[in-house]
Amino acid sequence: MKKPSKRAMRDFLQNQTHAQLLELLLLLAEKQDGIRECIGAQMGLGFNEELLAHHRTLIERAMFPSGRQLDDPHLASAQQAIKAYQQISTNHAGVADLMLYYVELGINYAEQCSSHRASFGRNLTRMYLTAVKHIVRHDMQSLFRERCEEIVTDASEIPLYFYEDMVIAYDENFVLDSDDEED
Repeated sequence: MKKPSKRAMRDFLQNQTHAQLLELLLLLAEKQDGIRECIGAQMGLGFNEELLAHHRTLIERAMFPSGRQLDDPHLASAQQAIKAYQQISTNHAGVADLMLYYVELGINYAEQCSSHRASFGRNLTRMYLTAVKHIVRHDMQSLFRERCEEIVTDASEIPLYFYEDMVIAYDENFVLDSDDEED
């Protein structure tokens, strides 16, 4: 079956009545969990533990495709799981959790397999830096401080090419100045 273009779908949908559109949405939500979750997020139903767990599983499967730690991870698939969650959830802490989970699994992989490439380390570092920016943007440092510190500590034990960038990001965003501690 040929897939309709966006324009053809738009034209079709514009010609439907309100009741027909409602029926179509309900049918789609019944058939596709992602659509149901997206509608739930739009309704303001907030955090969904099952949705987060599902995306964590997607990331884990991408990082360890055959369930074994020695197979090459599919980083693009893991990143796509994070993007998909961002599109259907309004939970900023869940997004940060998935980003950090990606990095944690990547470090776990690197600890097991010493033959990873520089691009792998770059991807882990980029995701960590993105996670830190997201955490700071949504003022969640206290929620993720310990976990980010643990990631930096764990990353110090493997040959990661951009480790210094992770340390700098942690120090700039999570380490309290002595002035801050007194307040």
